[in-house]
Amino acid sequence: MQVIREKPCQRLHHRLEAPLYIQVDGVSQRATDWSLGGFRIDDFDGPLPHEGDMLDVVCALPFQGFNISFEAEARVVRSDRDGRSFAAAFTHLGDRERQLMSHFVEELVRGGMVSARETIHRIDAPVTPVATDPALNPPDAMPMRRWPVKTIVMTALHLVLGVGVIGYSAVLFRNHFSHMEVNAAVVAAPVEAVTAQEKGRVSALLVPAGALVAAGEPLMLLQDSNLDRQIAIAETRIERSEAVVASLSAKLEEEKERLRDYDFANTNDIRELALEIRALEARVDAAQSRKERAEALYVDGWTKKPELEQAASAFAAAEAELGAARLRQRELQALASRSGSKRYYDGRRFYGDSAKLEAESRLAQTEVKLAEQELAALVRQRDRLAVRAPFDGRLIEIPVSPGKTIGAGDTVALLELSGEQSIEAYLNQREVLEVGLGDRATVYLPATGERFGASVERIDRMNGSVDARSRHYRWQSPDDRTALVALRVDDPDALHSVDGHPSGLPAVVVFTRRSANTLLAGIRQWLGDGEPKSVDVAQRRQPAATGTFASTVE
Repeated sequence: MQVIREKPCQRLHHRLEAPLYIQVDGVSQRATDWSLGGFRIDDFDGPLPHEGDMLDVVCALPFQGFNISFEAEARVVRSDRDGRSFAAAFTHLGDRERQLMSHFVEELVRGGMVSARETIHRIDAPVTPVATDPALNPPDAMPMRRWPVKTIVMTALHLVLGVGVIGYSAVLFRNHFSHMEVNAAVVAAPVEAVTAQEKGRVSALLVPAGALVAAGEPLMLLQDSNLDRQIAIAETRIERSEAVVASLSAKLEEEKERLRDYDFANTNDIRELALEIRALEARVDAAQSRKERAEALYVDGWTKKPELEQAASAFAAAEAELGAARLRQRELQALASRSGSKRYYDGRRFYGDSAKLEAESRLAQTEVKLAEQELAALVRQRDRLAVRAPFDGRLIEIPVSPGKTIGAGDTVALLELSGEQSIEAYLNQREVLEVGLGDRATVYLPATGERFGASVERIDRMNGSVDARSRHYRWQSPDDRTALVALRVDDPDALHSVDGHPSGLPAVVVFTRRSANTLLAGIRQWLGDGEPKSVDVAQRRQPAATGTFASTVE
């Protein structure tokens, strides 16, 4: 028997080579190795299952002369046709069977296998051992009235009070000795100045101070009289051009209706001309017959020459009229065949101004588009006069009022950046010496009852100590809270709610004390509150030097 131990990162269960017989489709064969997760069989005698097949197997575990059998379901995870082997993973194994196999594996691995009867008894009928010996001091040995009840109660009371006082004193001593509680702390966020992009006069304030605003939301409206006059002129030009377009469209529609009437009349003229041509053709035939008869009579001497000439003249006139009629017919048909004709010819002159009206209408429409583009440009310029919030946040202050004239680049509002809240604690010059970069701290917000873990991100001992005239640092009293400690909470989303954690919300910060005294540092380490670990300042993320975090000297 061999026990194979695998690395924890590779297998979930111990893999054993102890005897375990698996019956698949009536074929029982010993497993090559097995575990609580599945089994593997080599040189299988029966039909080799395919990968992914579900098997109903019967497992038989020989144990000290007994065969412990149970049913299970397994899925084939690997199948080797050449080696006649396959591996399967248990998909359904009863709790009793799993406990039995687990107990067998654990005892086998530890080398402390017990008897089969005890094993089966342990799995099937678990009991809790109970002492059967009689109590050494039975309660009925002494009457209750003789019990020292007062002594017991007072002793218990003194023990409880003593433990409480000692524990409370130990907690106070530990907190005062190794921790420092600072009540002068607030929730803070960077504040950005919103400037005007164009000059103008403030006409209306749309958002009051202290309100939450979204990125792109207008804060105030600016007014420019010259720009308003240009917008009014552009709107008037558009209305006038649209009126011209409407008038030309009406004229063009009227002209088209007239042309349709002309086309109808032209069609009737062509029909009448066709009838006239048929009549002229009949006249020509009659004149030709009279001419031929006159010529025959003249040859026979029955008529005179003037009568022959009159018949010939009548024939020529009839042919001329027929030719003219046919020529006019071709002209009318040619004009009628021209689709989309914009003029009408009555045989003497042309009528129609549709081409001219269409050109004038297109010109008027072009003027309307140009005027609309000019108006859109003016409106965009007017929209830029509306001061909008550059990001989500809270409007802190509006230093302008309606009616005031401002220029481009002037500050018109102060906006607190949303999602960048941090904790700022103010310490005196003694306390700041006991805090280091990267030290852990606990932040408590009394207003909301929340607690956060945080770390020290920046320490500014000379905060607010710059003399504006001399541009030098000016020392403050050691008891004044002039040192600024900025902390970043561990959960970035914990404070990123302007509505729930506005700036100015009071906070209490508990720092772990540092000490330059090696003796005190050793005592704190012995108490379990060692010195805070130092951090690599180069690897620590620096906060943005904007808003309340900026402390540069010009």
